Amino acid sequence: MAQGITRLPRARRRGGINRRGYEYNSIVCFILGFIVISGVRIIQQYETGVVFQLGKYSRTLQPGLNLIIPLVETARVIDMRVLTNEIPKQQAITKDNVPVSINGVVYFQVVNSQSAVIEVQNYLYAVSQYAQAALRDVVGGMTFDDLLAERKKIGDEIEAIIQKQAETWGLKVT
Repeated sequence: MAQGITRLPRARRRGGINRRGYEYNSIVCFILGFIVISGVRIIQQYETGVVFQLGKYSRTLQPGLNLIIPLVETARVIDMRVLTNEIPKQQAITKDNVPVSINGVVYFQVVNSQSAVIEVQNYLYAVSQYAQAALRDVVGGMTFDDLLAERKKIGDEIEAIIQKQAETWGLKVT
């Protein structure tokens, strides 16, 4: 070699320092950050969350910031406020064979989110269908005159019938 010419280190001859390690580190950090962020659940004040770990009930999340294990746990958020469900207009026949068209509204609230998720597939639909059946049963057991005079009694009977079943689903009918 000629004097005055120095050989550069191998890494510098390739155009700088070895960056391959930094590229892998940034990809790994990005993936880990994405997994951690996907495990964050924010539950509102009026909600609770039901957590299933590999398909089995694990715990109930309370309002605020909660963490779940991504890919292992899933969370279903349930609204704990009073919900309204309209009983659609339907034909019913009274005890004295008079056809009537009747509708109504059911107010209910989830009081046990675990039961509302586990015990019934869709508690909104279940309450709606149960209320329709209860309405037809109550109207079918009354005469037309009683139907017109006893609206409060009809409402109380329907509420009692629905509440009896709704308790097993973690609901409270109001």
